[in-house]
Amino acid sequence: MKKGLPAHWRGFTLIELLVASGVIAFVSVIITQVLFSSIHLNTKTEVIKELKQTGEMTLGVISRLIQNASAITCNSSADITITGSDGGITTLKSIDDSETGVTRIASNSVYLTSSNVTLIDPLQFTCVGMGTTPNTISVSFRIRQKNLAATSYESANETFQTTISIRNATNE
Repeated sequence: MKKGLPAHWRGFTLIELLVASGVIAFVSVIITQVLFSSIHLNTKTEVIKELKQTGEMTLGVISRLIQNASAITCNSSADITITGSDGGITTLKSIDDSETGVTRIASNSVYLTSSNVTLIDPLQFTCVGMGTTPNTISVSFRIRQKNLAATSYESANETFQTTISIRNATNE
């Protein structure tokens, strides 16, 4: 006869196996939720980073064009015409890009915002000053990621605004 534990002491009971399976399932659900939350947060962070880079680059280009202009004509609150020191004329405005289905900020020949973002508030220019050329121009616009899910958790938009003083303009 073999010595050792009695037969009823060997192995696990059904209750012990069910409890262990339940604990493993519960921990798995928690780990999965943490993983998905981390992925969503990382995605939103990347979207916000891209929005900020696009908006700041666009605002920088507009600021340099306005600061170095020899003359500026405020056509409306939605577009302005800038005459550069080289005599070149640039009109800044928002346009609907039919190829990508987004509203973009553009000059005569180039888009200033990428096709990955769209304007959700129109480009606004507020011209302040005497004579035909303003002394300062306030610029504002708001963009969001194109094709972004509509859930509030994932939605991201950024507002950009600044006031620019004209350096080279001559009032007439």
